[in-house]
Amino acid sequence: MNQARTTTLLLTATLLGSMGIQGKAFAGSEGRKNTTAVLGAITAHELIKGRTNNAILTGAGTVVAYNKYKEAKKDEDRYERRSERRDRRDRRSRVRNLLGQPTERR
Repeated sequence: MNQARTTTLLLTATLLGSMGIQGKAFAGSEGRKNTTAVLGAITAHELIKGRTNNAILTGAGTVVAYNKYKEAKKDEDRYERRSERRDRRDRRSRVRNLLGQPTERR
């Protein structure tokens, strides 16, 4: 019995250690949107089948996934707006250089 417990503890420690070593997987907003849709479908299925406890849990997961999707989408939109502004500024600067006009410093 003691050997089985030791083996279980070692396997658990190994598994948890290997999970800590791996890097995070970063999902874009599209992947988060898909996750939200699937969790919502599972929630609806559980409600139809009358499994209210499972529906409550998957519904909570759907809410969390949706909030993470909104955050990821907001971050992506912010990044895109910044890069568009940077691109416009670079184009104006190149045009000014071609025309021999002084560039603006901000």
